[in-house]
Amino acid sequence: MGFNVSIHRRIPSPLDESWECDQFIDRRYYSFTTSYQLFGEESVLVKVGEYFGLDTRPLGLHIHYESEDEDYLNSGWLDLTSILTTVETLKSSIEQNPDFAENLIFTCKDNINQRQYFLEYLQGEKVLEDLAIVIDILKCLKAKRAKKIFFGVG
Repeated sequence: MGFNVSIHRRIPSPLDESWECDQFIDRRYYSFTTSYQLFGEESVLVKVGEYFGLDTRPLGLHIHYESEDEDYLNSGWLDLTSILTTVETLKSSIEQNPDFAENLIFTCKDNINQRQYFLEYLQGEKVLEDLAIVIDILKCLKAKRAKKIFFGVG
């Protein structure tokens, strides 16, 4: 089946009120953001950020929240306000520059098929829809007075 990204203000449990903010984020968003863990500075995530003068690396810091390793679980906490600003700026930048991806050079698994996959994602409406969902979730968590979040996968 694979993984999807979710956003949390604490390790998820059935009683966690952050589930009230939960929305489905498309699997392509996971592929886009996890590219950083696979290809580092040459990933599509980093290259998009560089194009717009943003540090998008934190969007690729995914925590497998089913882990029992406390140090690992605590390694992924991010400042909510900073992440919200980054995502809002990224979304706005893509809206203002819809053809930006044509000249991106990035590393991916299969240089032809996966490059096309990412280009279609970045040039279409889907990336904007996914970023809007991420923004909605972050704003919901902020309204619940969260200060720190992490991007969970599992």
